[in-house]
Amino acid sequence: MATIFSKLGLGLVALLAIICIMLSTSSTVNGDEEPELLRRDSRAVRIRNKKSTKFQFEQNSYEVSVSATTEVGATILATSASFKRAKSGRGKVLNYRLKNSKMRKATADVFPFKVTKNTGEIILRAPIGNTTDEFEFKVEAYVAGKKSGTAVTTVLITVDNTPVSFSFPSSMYHGYIEENIYGDVNVTLRPIGYDQFSDEPLVYEIVEILPEFFPVRFGIDQNGVVFVRYPLDREDVQMYYITVDASQGDNRDRTMLVVHVTDQNDNPPYFLYDQLRMTVYENVNLTYAGNTFVRAYDDDVGENAEIRYEILSGSLGLIYIDPKRGQLYNYVDLDYEKLRRIKLVVAAYSGELSTTCKVFIYLRDLNDNPPVINDFEMFYNGHPNTLGGAEVAKVPVRDVDTTGILRFGILVDESGHSGRSSDQNIIQVDSTTGMIRINPLIQNTEDVDIHTELGIYVFDGVHASSARCKLTITGVTTQMVENSVSAHILNTTEDKFLRADGLNSLRNTTKDILGASSVTIFNIEEFFANDSHMLNVSFSARKSNGDFFTPVEILNTMYFQKDTIDTMCGFHISPAEEDTCVAEMCNKRQKCVTRKRLRETQTTYETNVGDVLLRFFGIPPLIEHWCECRETKTNGKCTETSLCDSQPCLNKGMCYEDENGGYGCICLKDYTGENCETSIVTQQCFPGACGPDEECENLPTGSFHCVCRRTSGCSNKHTWYFPQGAYLALPSLSRKSTMKISLQFSTYSSSGLLLYLGRYSFMYDFLALEIIRSEVSLTFNAGKFIMRVKVGTPGGVSDGRWHTVELTYYEKVVQVMLDGCKQGDMEQSNYPCAAYATQALDVTRWFLDVNTPFIMGSLPVQDGDSRIINNDFEGCIKDVYINNRLYSSDDTIRNKNTEPGCPWYKQRPDLHVNDDTFS
Repeated sequence: MATIFSKLGLGLVALLAIICIMLSTSSTVNGDEEPELLRRDSRAVRIRNKKSTKFQFEQNSYEVSVSATTEVGATILATSASFKRAKSGRGKVLNYRLKNSKMRKATADVFPFKVTKNTGEIILRAPIGNTTDEFEFKVEAYVAGKKSGTAVTTVLITVDNTPVSFSFPSSMYHGYIEENIYGDVNVTLRPIGYDQFSDEPLVYEIVEILPEFFPVRFGIDQNGVVFVRYPLDREDVQMYYITVDASQGDNRDRTMLVVHVTDQNDNPPYFLYDQLRMTVYENVNLTYAGNTFVRAYDDDVGENAEIRYEILSGSLGLIYIDPKRGQLYNYVDLDYEKLRRIKLVVAAYSGELSTTCKVFIYLRDLNDNPPVINDFEMFYNGHPNTLGGAEVAKVPVRDVDTTGILRFGILVDESGHSGRSSDQNIIQVDSTTGMIRINPLIQNTEDVDIHTELGIYVFDGVHASSARCKLTITGVTTQMVENSVSAHILNTTEDKFLRADGLNSLRNTTKDILGASSVTIFNIEEFFANDSHMLNVSFSARKSNGDFFTPVEILNTMYFQKDTIDTMCGFHISPAEEDTCVAEMCNKRQKCVTRKRLRETQTTYETNVGDVLLRFFGIPPLIEHWCECRETKTNGKCTETSLCDSQPCLNKGMCYEDENGGYGCICLKDYTGENCETSIVTQQCFPGACGPDEECENLPTGSFHCVCRRTSGCSNKHTWYFPQGAYLALPSLSRKSTMKISLQFSTYSSSGLLLYLGRYSFMYDFLALEIIRSEVSLTFNAGKFIMRVKVGTPGGVSDGRWHTVELTYYEKVVQVMLDGCKQGDMEQSNYPCAAYATQALDVTRWFLDVNTPFIMGSLPVQDGDSRIINNDFEGCIKDVYINNRLYSSDDTIRNKNTEPGCPWYKQRPDLHVNDDTFS
């Protein structure tokens, strides 16, 4: 019976141990509550568990009864401590020891138990038979490598001196097996007191496995060796509690085997998040910037849980990481103005296993940079009545910091002035916005022209900067726009023009060429034409007396001085085409006028010229077509009577009105005179055939010539000699729908340009009289096509004699006649002396759209009109009639290098009768 009760006692002890461990585990999972103590007998004592702030024992006390015959080296029980939170124990290892240092140092005879450092197991190291009935001592748990922070539990071991018959030497065994393998556990369960010579076999049976799994993972063979059928995962379950029964005949005993699954490095480290975001201030070392750790975790333990960190990409040579701690740090300052965000890829290694995480470091700005403001220049053009209070522009400041609050102001000199004394208080600067405004007192005035220079400062709360500002403020008046012109600058953009200091260059060049007191450029506007960039520049100029130059004066000067302007400016400049009267929308009672007025809108262009910011504020002119009566009007209608209503032209001549309110006659080829009243069939002298200082003499050949009156002398106002490169310009016509031109010329050259009329741009419509291979050629363009007709005379016109050429243009029909051509002359000669050309039928305009002066001789521009053959002339021209008016030297608007008279007539008596005619 004693044996049976002893066996029952041992079984009961084992069962109580299992229940105790389960309750302890449950208590740990559910919270920090103190678990209920299990008592084996009345000698059990409740001992409080000294709790750590982070970890504690699974039981406040451990009690176990062991047999006095327990073998040395047997595991009596296992204490176990754990962290309250899994996160707190990441990468930390708990060790165990006897709390009493004297017990730790005592010999086995004095104290027969020891504590395994890594597992907390209580091991018997000396026999306990015939010793005290019980042992009570304390076990201490602590974090490896740290002295502070411990947890304590009490262990009570009762020695059972009951004689042993059939029983396990220990109520609890501990065995070990590595995870991820299967096989035998390193412990043998062998009861004592069994009869190995008995016919009854020793039978082992696994009664219970906690935790339970299916299929069953453990088995036991007939030698008491527990084995594992399937590989175990320590990260899944660290310990298994196996209750084993052994029986032989009627003898039976029970014990418990705790199987510890030991760790292998089979889990890669992991980050709690795939991405980590950190925000730090610039210029601050990451080590002192707060939570700038990159922390990974490993489910393995011990050396298998040691993690090494490495930055794979994105460090830019600026960011480093502590390979053991994961602390980020930097050797150089991180500048927010250069780098707003850093993206790192950090790897965590555990052995050969690794994982990665993206780390974003966002920099926060500090006010560590002064505001940047360079010198700037502004050209502001505005309406005079709106200048006062006008917002010119904001101070061009750039502050790379985002934390500073900018404040603005005008610098004053020692005398308290902001700039030039005469310009004091012209400009105001808003202290908070930096907006530059014109003083509201400057308003409702004409001819505002202000040039000032002042200093402007900006302060960001820590740093201050300043710059010089040049301002040109112009009130663009209606009179200024009406007297302005526009010029096209070829192959140029606004940026290129401003960067090349085009404003000052064009202004100074035009001022010098015109002899003007001032030139105002009030608009620049870029456009695209003919597959290239073009710039339209609008400007006006004043004379020394304050009057404006007229547009015609400016355009003619630019036309004749184009080569000089191009050289001085460095740009190819051409007057713009601004004639809206090209459409000829006015009726016969009205005249067409091109008007200009100011637009309400404003244009702005900006660029940098070196370190100076340049801004230009312009006002584009609006060009309008306008029809107005020639003289008077009644009830809004033009009522003047046309002079052509009286039919003043005789002999079937065609009457036309000119722009000056007069009229002209287009005569048939056999008639001439103001009203076509004189017949020239006989080629004899007729009234008006010669100039006022000349007399007409009939020649034996049937023609006539003009000789100088000996009494008055000849001023040679109607005769000019043109050496190479010389030219003479006469005023252009305002109306070209009808035109009659005649002149006489003398040359020895077989080619040359007699007369040219076109546009300032050398594009679109033109008319030219040329000598080509000793013939007279008329070339003109009044639409889509270029027309050319030729007339000639036997022997050609390059004989040094005087030849007369007449040109008539009327309603799309052009007639050119040489030397008073007769019908009989045309029939008897192989050289037609008269020719006709008709303007293209699909052209809707009935006039030549030209605006240049009449040019005789060479073209004033080196690169002339490519549509004509000759750009030069050497010879003499006299008696130039345009619409029946004889022009003299007094009518010329420009005369370059011409000489009065015709010099070779003094050397060739055969060419004239009276030498005084050409003296």
